[in-house]
Amino acid sequence: MVRLQAISEEIGLVASVLAWAIVASLKVLGYTLKFGNSDASAFGYMVYGASLCAIFKNFSAGARFAKLAFAVNEKFGEQLLLPKLLLLYGSGISVWNEHIKKGIECHRQGVKTALAGGDTNYAGYHIQSVLIFLVISGAPLNTVLSEYERYRKFVENTGDIGAVNYLVSVRQFAKALCGETAGPALMDDGDFDETRHIRSMNENGIPIILLRHYLLKMRLLYIMGIIDGAVDMGEACAKLLYYHMGTIIEPEFYFFHALTLAAAHKHVSRAKRVIYLTRIRRYEKKLKTLAESCPENYLHKHLLVCAERMRITGKAMKPLPL
Repeated sequence: MVRLQAISEEIGLVASVLAWAIVASLKVLGYTLKFGNSDASAFGYMVYGASLCAIFKNFSAGARFAKLAFAVNEKFGEQLLLPKLLLLYGSGISVWNEHIKKGIECHRQGVKTALAGGDTNYAGYHIQSVLIFLVISGAPLNTVLSEYERYRKFVENTGDIGAVNYLVSVRQFAKALCGETAGPALMDDGDFDETRHIRSMNENGIPIILLRHYLLKMRLLYIMGIIDGAVDMGEACAKLLYYHMGTIIEPEFYFFHALTLAAAHKHVSRAKRVIYLTRIRRYEKKLKTLAESCPENYLHKHLLVCAERMRITGKAMKPLPL
């Protein structure tokens, strides 16, 4: 059972092979049904719950399995397992069922429990998640930068190259929006070269971090009105999106890529307009599904994409249903 938990844990960290995580969690659940709950059962329940959300979009069922996972873990008193459960819950279940602030609280708790148990790896995962959620929630830039400074030394000392690179990407994104870089749509400054940063991520084989960087850059370029550049970043994101399957990165990509394509729509060929509109409609449909489950996090995004789609199709005067 413990070996299956270890396999499930390792697999569950990489969203691109989430289907295998389902297989591993089913093995854990199979042994649980046969022999009863063990100290590994909670992880199986949580992975299965996250899988239900990511693949089958059964968000309420996923939340029920998460509740069961926490209850079983509390019964067995496995404090060292708690950071792992909190990471899966915060990133793969909570975001589809409750306000993003709950996810931030979850990951902050994950940092504390991981550090209490000496688990620097999971502390780093939760720190990255806190920053992801703060940026997506629209937290003030000084809050984002303060959070970066709070954990910078710790993350550097862990030697986790992925975490280090992501924190730097977030810092430069925030600094660019504050007007503290070489230009309004540039991340470069006297101490940072974005081209070198991207090359480093490619050389170190961390595409999941590269995806996050491209998403930040697409958002920055869109905000600054550099639409052609934002379109290019969107295409780069799309090629890597499967690395973040079943997490809040997905709808964030849908949202900003839809807005970017809508902004570029009138400037491209007729053939590209058809492609762009098809994508926008697909993203709108995905965001609608999420908005029905968790309007606190996704309704505003769905409505904005809907409004942009109506604008570019000449139906901007038609009132939106609320």
